[in-house]
Amino acid sequence: MLKEKYPQVHVCGFDIRPALWGTPIDSFVLGDLGSYESVSKAIDNSVDTVFHVAALVTGPEALLYRVNVTGVENVLKACTKAGVKRVIYTSSASVVFDGVDIVDGNEDLPYQSKNLDIYNKTKAIAEKLILSANSQNLKTISLRPHSIYGPGDPEAWPRMLDTAKKGSLKWKFASDLYKSSYTYIDNICHAEILAAEKLIENKPVGGKAYNINDGVDGMLWGKVYDVSELSGRPRSSFGTIPLPFTILYYISYLFWKVGLPLGNFTPYVLKLVTTTHTYSIERAQNELSYEPVLDHKTAWKKSLSSFSDWKDKQKKQSRPWLSYWLMFVSSLSIFGALQAFYSVDTLQTRQFSLKPEQITPLCAKLFGAWTLVATVVRGVCAFNLNNAVIYRVTYFTFLVALGLYSWEFFVSKSIPLFGASMPGFVASTSLIWMTFFPPK
Repeated sequence: MLKEKYPQVHVCGFDIRPALWGTPIDSFVLGDLGSYESVSKAIDNSVDTVFHVAALVTGPEALLYRVNVTGVENVLKACTKAGVKRVIYTSSASVVFDGVDIVDGNEDLPYQSKNLDIYNKTKAIAEKLILSANSQNLKTISLRPHSIYGPGDPEAWPRMLDTAKKGSLKWKFASDLYKSSYTYIDNICHAEILAAEKLIENKPVGGKAYNINDGVDGMLWGKVYDVSELSGRPRSSFGTIPLPFTILYYISYLFWKVGLPLGNFTPYVLKLVTTTHTYSIERAQNELSYEPVLDHKTAWKKSLSSFSDWKDKQKKQSRPWLSYWLMFVSSLSIFGALQAFYSVDTLQTRQFSLKPEQITPLCAKLFGAWTLVATVVRGVCAFNLNNAVIYRVTYFTFLVALGLYSWEFFVSKSIPLFGASMPGFVASTSLIWMTFFPPK
Protein backbone atom coordinates (compact mmCIF):
# COMPACT_ATOMS: atom_id res chain seq x y z
CA MET A 1 0.00 0.00 0.00
CA LEU A 2 2.87 2.39 0.83
CA LYS A 3 4.61 1.66 -2.50
CA GLU A 4 1.34 2.13 -4.36
CA LYS A 5 0.84 5.59 -2.89
CA TYR A 6 4.49 6.64 -2.86
CA PRO A 7 6.36 4.59 -5.50
CA GLN A 8 9.45 6.78 -5.12
CA VAL A 9 9.91 5.76 -1.47
CA HIS A 10 12.61 3.17 -0.75
CA VAL A 11 11.14 0.49 1.52
CA CYS A 12 13.51 -1.72 3.51
CA GLY A 13 12.10 -4.72 5.36
CA PHE A 14 13.52 -6.20 8.57
CA ASP A 15 12.56 -9.60 9.92
CA ILE A 16 13.99 -12.74 11.43
CA ARG A 17 12.40 -14.84 8.66
CA PRO A 18 12.60 -13.49 5.11
CA ALA A 19 9.99 -15.97 3.87
CA LEU A 20 7.29 -13.94 5.61
CA TRP A 21 7.68 -11.11 3.16
CA GLY A 22 5.31 -11.43 0.24
CA THR A 23 4.87 -7.76 -0.62
CA PRO A 24 7.13 -5.77 -2.95
CA ILE A 25 10.00 -4.12 -1.07
CA ASP A 26 13.23 -2.56 -2.27
CA SER A 27 15.64 -4.19 0.16
CA PHE A 28 15.65 -6.55 3.12
CA VAL A 29 17.77 -7.00 6.24
CA LEU A 30 17.68 -10.33 8.05
CA GLY A 31 17.99 -9.81 11.77
CA ASP A 32 16.75 -10.16 15.33
CA LEU A 33 14.84 -7.38 17.12
CA GLY A 34 16.36 -8.49 20.39
CA SER A 35 19.85 -7.70 19.10
CA TYR A 36 20.84 -4.04 18.87
CA GLU A 37 23.58 -4.93 16.39
CA SER A 38 20.99 -6.48 14.06
CA VAL A 39 18.59 -3.57 14.36
CA SER A 40 21.29 -0.97 13.78
CA LYS A 41 22.18 -2.63 10.47
CA ALA A 42 18.67 -1.95 9.19
CA ILE A 43 18.28 1.52 10.71
CA ASP A 44 21.06 3.76 9.39
CA ASN A 45 21.25 7.44 8.47
CA SER A 46 19.43 6.82 5.17
CA VAL A 47 16.21 6.02 7.05
CA ASP A 48 13.80 8.82 7.97
CA THR A 49 10.68 6.85 9.02
CA VAL A 50 10.32 3.51 10.82
CA PHE A 51 7.09 1.50 10.90
CA HIS A 52 7.43 -0.89 13.84
CA VAL A 53 4.87 -3.63 13.13
CA ALA A 54 6.69 -6.66 14.59
CA ALA A 55 5.60 -8.50 17.74
CA LEU A 56 5.64 -11.93 19.32
CA VAL A 57 2.19 -13.05 20.50
CA THR A 58 2.88 -16.39 22.20
CA GLY A 59 5.90 -18.08 23.71
CA PRO A 60 8.02 -18.06 26.87
CA GLU A 61 7.78 -14.88 28.93
CA ALA A 62 11.48 -14.09 28.56
CA LEU A 63 11.24 -14.33 24.78
CA LEU A 64 8.18 -12.05 24.64
CA TYR A 65 10.07 -9.46 26.67
CA ARG A 66 13.09 -9.79 24.40
CA VAL A 67 11.08 -9.24 21.22
CA ASN A 68 8.35 -6.86 22.36
CA VAL A 69 10.17 -4.73 24.94
CA THR A 70 13.90 -5.04 24.28
CA GLY A 71 13.10 -4.90 20.57
CA VAL A 72 11.43 -1.49 21.00
CA GLU A 73 14.33 -0.25 23.11
CA ASN A 74 16.73 -1.31 20.37
CA VAL A 75 14.66 0.39 17.66
CA LEU A 76 14.49 3.65 19.60
CA LYS A 77 18.21 3.55 20.36
CA ALA A 78 19.08 2.88 16.72
CA CYS A 79 16.68 5.60 15.53
CA THR A 80 18.22 8.16 17.87
CA LYS A 81 21.73 7.28 16.75
CA ALA A 82 20.84 7.34 13.03
CA GLY A 83 18.84 10.55 13.22
CA VAL A 84 15.54 8.95 12.20
CA LYS A 85 12.72 11.50 12.33
CA ARG A 86 9.61 9.37 12.86
CA VAL A 87 8.54 6.06 14.43
CA ILE A 88 5.02 4.69 13.89
CA TYR A 89 4.40 1.86 16.35
CA THR A 90 1.70 -0.80 16.00
CA SER A 91 0.40 -1.45 19.49
CA SER A 92 -2.88 -3.10 20.54
CA ALA A 93 -6.16 -1.80 21.91
CA SER A 94 -5.94 -4.60 24.47
CA VAL A 95 -3.18 -2.78 26.39
CA VAL A 96 -6.09 -1.34 28.42
CA PHE A 97 -8.06 -4.60 28.75
CA ASP A 98 -8.32 -5.77 32.36
CA GLY A 99 -10.82 -8.57 31.97
CA VAL A 100 -13.99 -6.45 32.23
CA ASP A 101 -16.34 -4.96 29.63
CA ILE A 102 -15.10 -1.99 27.61
CA VAL A 103 -17.76 -0.17 25.58
CA ASP A 104 -16.56 2.49 23.12
CA GLY A 105 -13.34 2.79 25.09
CA ASN A 106 -11.13 5.73 24.23
CA GLU A 107 -7.39 6.28 24.45
CA ASP A 108 -7.63 7.86 27.92
CA LEU A 109 -8.38 4.53 29.61
CA PRO A 110 -5.57 3.46 32.00
CA TYR A 111 -3.21 0.67 31.00
CA GLN A 112 -4.12 -2.83 32.16
CA SER A 113 -3.04 -3.64 35.72
CA LYS A 114 -3.99 -7.29 36.25
CA ASN A 115 -1.38 -8.77 33.89
CA LEU A 116 -3.84 -11.30 32.48
CA ASP A 117 -1.61 -11.92 29.49
CA ILE A 118 2.14 -11.52 28.95
CA TYR A 119 1.70 -10.34 25.36
CA ASN A 120 -0.49 -7.37 26.29
CA LYS A 121 1.67 -6.60 29.31
CA THR A 122 4.76 -6.34 27.09
CA LYS A 123 2.85 -4.34 24.48
CA ALA A 124 1.78 -1.85 27.17
CA ILE A 125 5.37 -1.47 28.38
CA ALA A 126 6.57 -1.03 24.80
CA GLU A 127 3.91 1.58 24.01
CA LYS A 128 4.91 3.61 27.06
CA LEU A 129 8.52 3.54 25.82
CA ILE A 130 7.44 4.67 22.36
CA LEU A 131 5.27 7.56 23.54
CA SER A 132 7.76 8.77 26.15
CA ALA A 133 10.46 8.88 23.45
CA ASN A 134 8.56 11.52 21.48
CA SER A 135 10.70 14.64 21.08
CA GLN A 136 11.48 17.46 18.70
CA ASN A 137 14.06 15.31 16.92
CA LEU A 138 12.18 11.99 16.98
CA LYS A 139 8.42 12.04 16.57
CA THR A 140 6.63 8.91 17.77
CA ILE A 141 3.04 7.74 17.55
CA SER A 142 1.24 4.53 18.56
CA LEU A 143 -1.67 2.90 16.73
CA ARG A 144 -3.98 0.50 18.54
CA PRO A 145 -5.77 -1.94 16.22
CA HIS A 146 -8.02 -4.63 17.68
CA SER A 147 -8.58 -8.16 16.34
CA ILE A 148 -6.74 -7.68 13.05
CA TYR A 149 -8.05 -9.93 10.27
CA GLY A 150 -7.73 -10.34 6.54
CA PRO A 151 -6.55 -12.65 3.76
CA GLY A 152 -3.39 -14.53 4.65
CA ASP A 153 -3.85 -14.19 8.42
CA PRO A 154 -1.19 -16.56 9.84
CA GLU A 155 -2.32 -16.44 13.47
CA ALA A 156 -5.86 -15.81 14.73
CA TRP A 157 -8.06 -17.39 12.07
CA PRO A 158 -5.96 -20.55 11.60
CA ARG A 159 -6.05 -21.08 15.40
CA MET A 160 -9.82 -20.58 15.38
CA LEU A 161 -10.25 -23.02 12.51
CA ASP A 162 -8.04 -25.58 14.21
CA THR A 163 -10.06 -25.27 17.42
CA ALA A 164 -13.29 -25.78 15.48
CA LYS A 165 -11.86 -28.73 13.57
CA LYS A 166 -11.04 -30.47 16.87
CA GLY A 167 -14.63 -30.05 18.04
CA SER A 168 -13.72 -27.76 20.94
CA LEU A 169 -16.41 -25.20 20.02
CA LYS A 170 -19.22 -27.55 21.04
CA TRP A 171 -19.02 -26.13 24.56
CA LYS A 172 -21.14 -23.10 25.41
CA PHE A 173 -19.89 -21.03 28.33
CA ALA A 174 -20.61 -17.45 27.21
CA SER A 175 -23.47 -15.23 26.09
CA ASP A 176 -23.96 -14.58 22.38
CA LEU A 177 -24.44 -10.87 23.11
CA TYR A 178 -20.80 -9.85 23.64
CA LYS A 179 -19.43 -7.40 21.07
CA SER A 180 -15.97 -6.63 19.75
CA SER A 181 -14.20 -4.18 17.45
CA TYR A 182 -12.35 -5.55 14.42
CA THR A 183 -9.60 -4.14 12.22
CA TYR A 184 -9.18 -5.14 8.59
CA ILE A 185 -5.54 -5.38 7.56
CA ASP A 186 -5.84 -2.73 4.83
CA ASN A 187 -7.44 -0.33 7.29
CA ILE A 188 -4.56 -0.50 9.77
CA CYS A 189 -2.06 -0.14 6.91
CA HIS A 190 -3.95 2.95 5.74
CA ALA A 191 -3.79 4.36 9.28
CA GLU A 192 -0.02 3.75 9.43
CA ILE A 193 0.49 5.87 6.30
CA LEU A 194 -1.83 8.60 7.60
CA ALA A 195 0.12 8.70 10.87
CA ALA A 196 3.40 9.14 9.00
CA GLU A 197 1.89 11.89 6.86
CA LYS A 198 0.63 13.80 9.90
CA LEU A 199 4.05 13.59 11.54
CA ILE A 200 5.70 14.85 8.34
CA GLU A 201 3.23 17.75 8.31
CA ASN A 202 4.17 18.51 11.95
CA LYS A 203 0.61 18.01 13.13
CA PRO A 204 0.31 17.70 16.95
CA VAL A 205 -0.12 13.92 16.95
CA GLY A 206 3.30 12.92 18.31
CA GLY A 207 3.39 11.18 21.66
CA LYS A 208 -0.22 10.01 21.34
CA ALA A 209 -2.02 6.69 20.92
CA TYR A 210 -4.91 6.14 18.50
CA ASN A 211 -7.51 3.36 18.34
CA ILE A 212 -7.83 1.98 14.81
CA ASN A 213 -10.63 -0.34 13.69
CA ASP A 214 -13.36 -0.74 11.07
CA GLY A 215 -15.62 1.75 12.82
CA VAL A 216 -18.44 -0.72 13.45
CA ASP A 217 -18.73 -3.43 16.09
CA GLY A 218 -19.56 -7.08 15.54
CA MET A 219 -21.14 -9.81 17.67
CA LEU A 220 -18.10 -11.60 19.04
CA TRP A 221 -19.38 -15.19 18.98
CA GLY A 222 -21.19 -14.64 15.69
CA LYS A 223 -17.84 -13.72 14.15
CA VAL A 224 -16.14 -16.73 15.74
CA TYR A 225 -18.78 -19.02 14.26
CA ASP A 226 -18.50 -17.29 10.85
CA VAL A 227 -14.84 -18.24 10.68
CA SER A 228 -15.22 -21.64 12.33
CA GLU A 229 -17.77 -22.81 9.76
CA LEU A 230 -14.92 -22.79 7.23
CA SER A 231 -13.46 -25.79 9.08
CA GLY A 232 -16.22 -27.91 7.57
CA ARG A 233 -18.24 -28.29 10.77
CA PRO A 234 -21.85 -27.04 10.64
CA ARG A 235 -22.75 -23.93 12.61
CA SER A 236 -25.42 -25.93 14.42
CA SER A 237 -22.69 -27.99 16.12
CA PHE A 238 -21.19 -24.98 17.92
CA GLY A 239 -22.18 -24.06 21.46
CA THR A 240 -24.48 -27.03 22.00
CA ILE A 241 -23.19 -28.30 25.37
CA PRO A 242 -23.52 -25.95 28.39
CA LEU A 243 -20.39 -25.61 30.54
CA PRO A 244 -20.22 -23.40 33.66
CA PHE A 245 -17.73 -20.63 32.95
CA THR A 246 -16.42 -20.49 36.53
CA ILE A 247 -15.40 -24.16 36.47
CA LEU A 248 -13.76 -23.84 33.06
CA TYR A 249 -11.94 -20.66 34.05
CA TYR A 250 -10.42 -22.04 37.25
CA ILE A 251 -9.37 -25.30 35.60
CA SER A 252 -7.77 -23.25 32.82
CA TYR A 253 -6.09 -20.96 35.37
CA LEU A 254 -4.68 -23.90 37.33
CA PHE A 255 -3.11 -25.51 34.27
CA TRP A 256 -1.87 -22.16 32.95
CA LYS A 257 -0.28 -21.35 36.31
CA VAL A 258 1.78 -24.55 36.30
CA GLY A 259 2.85 -24.03 32.69
CA LEU A 260 0.47 -26.49 31.07
CA PRO A 261 -2.08 -24.33 29.23
CA LEU A 262 -5.16 -26.06 27.82
CA GLY A 263 -4.41 -25.24 24.20
CA ASN A 264 -6.07 -21.95 23.23
CA PHE A 265 -8.22 -21.89 26.38
CA THR A 266 -5.96 -19.72 28.54
CA PRO A 267 -7.45 -17.55 31.32
CA TYR A 268 -6.84 -14.44 29.19
CA VAL A 269 -8.59 -15.87 26.13
CA LEU A 270 -11.53 -16.98 28.27
CA LYS A 271 -11.87 -13.45 29.67
CA LEU A 272 -11.52 -12.03 26.16
CA VAL A 273 -14.38 -14.10 24.74
CA THR A 274 -16.72 -13.51 27.69
CA THR A 275 -16.64 -9.71 27.70
CA THR A 276 -17.54 -6.86 25.38
CA HIS A 277 -14.56 -4.83 24.18
CA THR A 278 -15.29 -2.11 21.67
CA TYR A 279 -13.17 0.95 21.02
CA SER A 280 -13.94 4.44 19.70
CA ILE A 281 -11.96 5.73 16.70
CA GLU A 282 -13.13 9.32 17.13
CA ARG A 283 -9.65 10.62 17.96
CA ALA A 284 -8.16 8.98 14.85
CA GLN A 285 -10.96 10.38 12.71
CA ASN A 286 -10.49 13.91 14.04
CA GLU A 287 -6.70 14.07 14.25
CA LEU A 288 -5.45 11.60 11.62
CA SER A 289 -8.33 12.05 9.17
CA TYR A 290 -8.78 8.28 9.41
CA GLU A 291 -11.70 6.50 7.78
CA PRO A 292 -11.66 2.80 6.85
CA VAL A 293 -10.66 2.25 3.22
CA LEU A 294 -12.90 -0.82 3.15
CA ASP A 295 -16.14 -1.14 5.12
CA HIS A 296 -16.39 -3.96 7.63
CA LYS A 297 -19.10 -5.95 5.85
CA THR A 298 -17.16 -6.06 2.58
CA ALA A 299 -13.83 -6.70 4.31
CA TRP A 300 -15.27 -9.55 6.39
CA LYS A 301 -16.84 -11.18 3.34
CA LYS A 302 -13.58 -10.84 1.39
CA SER A 303 -11.61 -12.41 4.23
CA LEU A 304 -14.02 -15.32 4.63
CA SER A 305 -13.80 -15.95 0.90
CA SER A 306 -10.00 -16.07 1.05
CA PHE A 307 -10.18 -18.78 3.74
CA SER A 308 -13.00 -20.77 2.11
CA ASP A 309 -10.64 -23.48 0.88
CA TRP A 310 -8.80 -23.73 4.21
CA LYS A 311 -9.87 -27.30 4.90
CA ASP A 312 -8.76 -28.37 1.41
CA LYS A 313 -5.31 -26.90 1.97
CA GLN A 314 -4.80 -28.70 5.26
CA LYS A 315 -2.68 -31.79 5.27
CA LYS A 316 -5.10 -34.71 5.24
CA GLN A 317 -4.21 -36.24 8.54
CA SER A 318 -6.47 -38.02 10.98
CA ARG A 319 -5.95 -37.75 14.71
CA PRO A 320 -3.04 -40.03 15.80
CA TRP A 321 -4.13 -43.36 17.27
CA LEU A 322 -2.17 -42.50 20.42
CA SER A 323 -4.62 -39.67 21.01
CA TYR A 324 -7.59 -42.06 20.95
CA TRP A 325 -5.72 -44.47 23.20
CA LEU A 326 -5.11 -41.76 25.80
CA MET A 327 -8.79 -40.74 25.64
CA PHE A 328 -9.73 -44.37 26.33
CA VAL A 329 -7.23 -44.68 29.19
CA SER A 330 -8.42 -41.40 30.68
CA SER A 331 -12.04 -42.56 30.62
CA LEU A 332 -11.02 -45.80 32.37
CA SER A 333 -9.03 -43.96 35.03
CA ILE A 334 -11.96 -41.81 36.08
CA PHE A 335 -13.75 -44.90 37.43
CA GLY A 336 -10.72 -45.76 39.56
CA ALA A 337 -10.67 -42.26 40.99
CA LEU A 338 -14.39 -42.29 41.82
CA GLN A 339 -14.08 -45.74 43.39
CA ALA A 340 -11.29 -44.55 45.68
CA PHE A 341 -13.27 -41.49 46.75
CA TYR A 342 -16.61 -43.15 47.39
CA SER A 343 -16.05 -46.84 48.17
CA VAL A 344 -13.14 -47.78 50.41
CA ASP A 345 -14.52 -51.31 50.80
CA THR A 346 -14.45 -51.93 47.05
CA LEU A 347 -10.89 -50.62 46.87
CA GLN A 348 -9.87 -52.99 49.67
CA THR A 349 -11.52 -56.14 48.40
CA ARG A 350 -11.56 -55.87 44.59
CA GLN A 351 -8.41 -53.98 43.73
CA PHE A 352 -6.16 -54.68 46.70
CA SER A 353 -6.14 -57.79 48.90
CA LEU A 354 -5.86 -55.75 52.08
CA LYS A 355 -7.50 -55.75 55.46
CA PRO A 356 -9.84 -52.85 56.27
CA GLU A 357 -7.32 -51.24 58.61
CA GLN A 358 -4.65 -51.24 55.87
CA ILE A 359 -6.53 -48.75 53.67
CA THR A 360 -7.83 -45.83 55.69
CA PRO A 361 -10.30 -43.33 54.21
CA LEU A 362 -7.44 -40.81 53.98
CA CYS A 363 -5.26 -43.25 52.01
CA ALA A 364 -8.16 -43.98 49.70
CA LYS A 365 -8.77 -40.29 49.05
CA LEU A 366 -5.07 -39.66 48.38
CA PHE A 367 -5.05 -42.56 45.94
CA GLY A 368 -8.21 -41.18 44.34
CA ALA A 369 -6.74 -37.67 44.12
CA TRP A 370 -3.61 -38.95 42.38
CA THR A 371 -5.70 -41.04 39.98
CA LEU A 372 -7.88 -38.01 39.21
CA VAL A 373 -4.84 -35.84 38.47
CA ALA A 374 -3.41 -38.56 36.22
CA THR A 375 -6.77 -38.84 34.46
CA VAL A 376 -6.92 -35.12 33.71
CA VAL A 377 -3.29 -34.99 32.55
CA ARG A 378 -3.81 -37.92 30.18
CA GLY A 379 -6.98 -36.37 28.82
CA VAL A 380 -5.20 -33.07 28.19
CA CYS A 381 -2.32 -34.89 26.51
CA ALA A 382 -4.74 -36.64 24.15
CA PHE A 383 -5.48 -33.25 22.59
CA ASN A 384 -1.96 -31.78 22.97
CA LEU A 385 0.38 -34.56 21.86
CA ASN A 386 2.93 -32.07 20.53
CA ASN A 387 3.26 -30.25 23.85
CA ALA A 388 6.54 -31.65 25.20
CA VAL A 389 5.86 -30.74 28.84
CA ILE A 390 2.40 -32.32 28.94
CA TYR A 391 3.76 -35.36 27.09
CA ARG A 392 6.51 -35.90 29.69
CA VAL A 393 4.15 -35.44 32.64
CA THR A 394 1.75 -37.97 31.10
CA TYR A 395 4.63 -40.39 30.57
CA PHE A 396 5.55 -39.95 34.24
CA THR A 397 2.01 -40.85 35.38
CA PHE A 398 2.29 -44.18 33.57
CA LEU A 399 5.72 -44.83 35.11
CA VAL A 400 4.25 -44.25 38.57
CA ALA A 401 1.29 -46.53 37.82
CA LEU A 402 3.48 -49.35 36.52
CA GLY A 403 5.85 -49.01 39.47
CA LEU A 404 3.03 -48.99 42.02
CA TYR A 405 1.19 -52.02 40.71
CA SER A 406 4.42 -53.97 40.11
CA TRP A 407 5.48 -53.34 43.71
CA GLU A 408 2.07 -54.30 45.08
CA PHE A 409 1.99 -57.54 43.06
CA PHE A 410 5.61 -58.76 43.11
CA VAL A 411 6.92 -57.38 46.40
CA SER A 412 4.19 -56.67 48.94
CA LYS A 413 1.82 -59.19 47.31
CA SER A 414 -1.14 -57.03 48.30
CA ILE A 415 -2.90 -57.17 44.96
CA PRO A 416 -4.16 -60.21 43.01
CA LEU A 417 -3.17 -60.91 39.41
CA PHE A 418 -6.58 -59.76 38.21
CA GLY A 419 -6.22 -56.44 40.03
CA ALA A 420 -2.71 -55.80 38.67
CA SER A 421 -3.08 -57.09 35.11
CA MET A 422 -5.36 -54.40 33.70
CA PRO A 423 -3.53 -51.30 35.07
CA GLY A 424 -0.19 -52.98 34.38
CA PHE A 425 -1.15 -53.70 30.77
CA VAL A 426 -2.45 -50.16 30.23
CA ALA A 427 0.62 -48.53 31.77
CA SER A 428 3.18 -50.71 29.98
CA THR A 429 1.38 -50.39 26.63
CA SER A 430 1.25 -46.62 27.03
CA LEU A 431 4.94 -46.39 27.95
CA ILE A 432 6.01 -48.52 24.98
CA TRP A 433 3.76 -46.57 22.62
CA MET A 434 4.91 -43.16 23.88
CA THR A 435 8.58 -44.20 23.87
CA PHE A 436 8.90 -45.85 20.48
CA PHE A 437 6.01 -44.35 18.51
CA PRO A 438 5.74 -40.69 19.56
CA PRO A 439 3.67 -38.29 17.41
CA LYS A 440 5.52 -36.80 14.47
